[in-house]
Amino acid sequence: MNHTSRERRWIQDVWEKARLKAASTVLSYRFDLRFGWSRLLLNTFESVRDWYKSQPPWVRRVNFSFSLLFAIALLVGLTKSGPEFRAVAWHHGHGNRITVNGVTFPVYYWYAPEDGRDRFHVFDQPGPLRPTDDTFTMFEISGRRDKDEVGTPEELVQRAMSGNIGHWDLSRFQWNIRSQTLECMLEHDIRSSWSIIFCYGDGPIYSIFFNGNDDALGRLKRSISEAK
Repeated sequence: MNHTSRERRWIQDVWEKARLKAASTVLSYRFDLRFGWSRLLLNTFESVRDWYKSQPPWVRRVNFSFSLLFAIALLVGLTKSGPEFRAVAWHHGHGNRITVNGVTFPVYYWYAPEDGRDRFHVFDQPGPLRPTDDTFTMFEISGRRDKDEVGTPEELVQRAMSGNIGHWDLSRFQWNIRSQTLECMLEHDIRSSWSIIFCYGDGPIYSIFFNGNDDALGRLKRSISEAK
């Protein structure tokens, strides 16, 4: 359909008015929403204040004491939860994976790997604010050969096994990371669920060390099995 210049101007005016009307509606909605939240918070604060003033003096003292104890407990929890804050910051800056000598591993959300070239090193001591049952865990996956690790992977594992403690159950196994096979030694405390693992390979992963309980070991196994 062909339109005259006057009709085209009229259509453009209609669309422009509609656009301005829509924009005005959106801005008004946003203002009402923000104002509504502010008014709700203010009304809540005033209601709590009025309720507090209406209580007997002894009730106000008890409430103040409980509030003070809660604030102290929260402050202590925050000061002891550095690992949790570091983990959140690390994942925000790095994502959920780390690369060691060309091999990429997924990283558990509450782990904050320490900075280091070609290594995946975790020293995790959970704080009171962590919403899990995690316990102390330490491990390192290294993509660089230590100058003190002289010998074949089998020889290095055998050397590590020679220092076994009497109450530890000792075994050997192999761990596969992509197409690489590492020779490993497992020491498991027969009185608990605690394990120590040493692994050695010829690259790209040269060594793995682990110290932790069965839950932490399960997370490490998943990380290794999902390596790319």
